[in-house]
Amino acid sequence: VTILAGQLSATFTVKIIGDTVFEFPNESFTVDLTAPTSCTIADAQSVCTIIDNDATSSGYLASFGNWMPITFDGYGGATTLTNWPALVRLSASIPAFDYVSFASETGGDLRFVNSDGTQLRNFEIERWDSDGESVVWVQLPELPPGGTTIWAYWNNPSDTTLPIYATNGVTWADGYRSVWHLNELNAHDSSLRGHEGSVEGESALTSGMIGQGVEFDGNGDYIQVPASIDYRFNQDDFTMSAWVYPHEVGAARGIFGNWDQRFMFAIEGGTLRFHANNQVFWGSSINVSPNTWYYATVTRQGADWVYYVNGVQGDTRNNADWSIDNHGKPLNIGAGGENYRGWFDGIIDESRIEAERRSPDWILASYSNQVQGSSFSTPGSILGKPLITIVDGATNITLNSAYATAQVTSTGGVSTVVRLYWGTTDGGNVPGSWDNAQLVGQVDSVPENI
Repeated sequence: VTILAGQLSATFTVKIIGDTVFEFPNESFTVDLTAPTSCTIADAQSVCTIIDNDATSSGYLASFGNWMPITFDGYGGATTLTNWPALVRLSASIPAFDYVSFASETGGDLRFVNSDGTQLRNFEIERWDSDGESVVWVQLPELPPGGTTIWAYWNNPSDTTLPIYATNGVTWADGYRSVWHLNELNAHDSSLRGHEGSVEGESALTSGMIGQGVEFDGNGDYIQVPASIDYRFNQDDFTMSAWVYPHEVGAARGIFGNWDQRFMFAIEGGTLRFHANNQVFWGSSINVSPNTWYYATVTRQGADWVYYVNGVQGDTRNNADWSIDNHGKPLNIGAGGENYRGWFDGIIDESRIEAERRSPDWILASYSNQVQGSSFSTPGSILGKPLITIVDGATNITLNSAYATAQVTSTGGVSTVVRLYWGTTDGGNVPGSWDNAQLVGQVDSVPENI
C-alpha cells in the first residue's frame, strides 16, 4: 500500500493463508502496524475476526447420524440480543429423543450450528444425565425479535471429544465476571475469569431450577470466592442475578455479598434489598414469599438502579451514584460478607455477576427461557441417517437359504424400510450392483432386531 503525502487513510487487505483451529466458531487475530518514517498512525492496532464455515466446507456435519432443529420462538422483545446464552434441555420428553443414539456416554459428540448449518456455535454442557434431563447452554450470536433457530447434531463415532470451545468459557465471554451454575458444592465459575468458590459449613446439593442448586441452612453455610478486582465496580455498570428459593424472608439473607467491598444483594423484609457503600436500595413494590422460586435481578447503569423479579421490572432508584469499592475481601454466595453474615436460608441456583447493565428484553428472555416448564424454545423432529448393525453375518448357508441377524438402531426419525441384498459379488452401497434383493419390512421404532 502506498500512502501519498497528505493522504488521511488507506485500506489494505490481509489474506488468511490457513485456518488451523478447526472447531472454533469465530477466531480473532490482531493486526499491528508500525509507523513508517514521517508518518503518524492514529490507531495502530486492529482486531479482525475469522467467521468459520467449518460446518459445511469440510463436510464435517456429514459424519453425524442425527440432528434436530431448536426454535427459540418465545422471544417477544423488540430488540436483538447479542451473544445471549440460551438454555437447552434434553430429555426423553422430546419425541424420539434417546441417549442411546449418542456415540459418547457423556455427550462428547454433541454440537450446535446456526440455522443454515454453516457455523458452529459456542456451548457448555452444565449437566449430562443419560437417565434424565441434560442441561446445555448455547451462545446465540443474535436473538432477533420473533426468535431464531439452531440445530443440534450428535451420533458421531469419529468425534466423541468435546471441542475446546465447549469447555474453556468462551460461551460466557461477553461481559461476564462470573457464572456459577451451582451444580457442585465447590462452585465452578464457567466464565473466562475462573473465580472458583469453596463451600463453607454444611451446604448440600439439591434439585434446583436448572439441574441442581445449593441449599443453605441459614446458620453458617455459604460459598466463598477469593477476592478479585473483577468485583470492584466503583460507579460502573453491572448486573447481578440468581434463582432463589428462600425458606425465610424476614431477616436479611444475603444472595451475594462482600460487606467489606460495600455491597450486598439480599432478601429482607419480604422484598429485595441492595446495600452499596452504606446506602440501601429497597424493593418496596416487590413481594417475596417463602418456599417459592424467584429469578432475582438487579442492574445499575450510571446512577440508575432497577430491580427485576421473574423478568418483570420492579422498583427503580435514580441519581444514586453509590460506589462499590474493593478492600481485598472475599465474595460470599449465600451470605452478606465477612463482616455482615446474613446467612441465606434456602436454595440458590444459576448465580451470575456481569460487568454491564442488561436490558429489560435480555432479563425477561432469560427468565422465560430458564423457568421450568417453559415454552420459550421448541425442539423440532429428530432427523438423521438410518443405522443398521449386522449382529451375525450369514450363517447356516445352503444352496437355497441362509440366516442373517441385524439390529436397526436408528431410523432417522421417520419410518425406515429395510431390504436385504445378496449375490456372488459385493455390490457395496449400490443396490443395482447386487444380484438379489428381498424386502424385510418397515421399522418405526428402535432398537429393532430383524
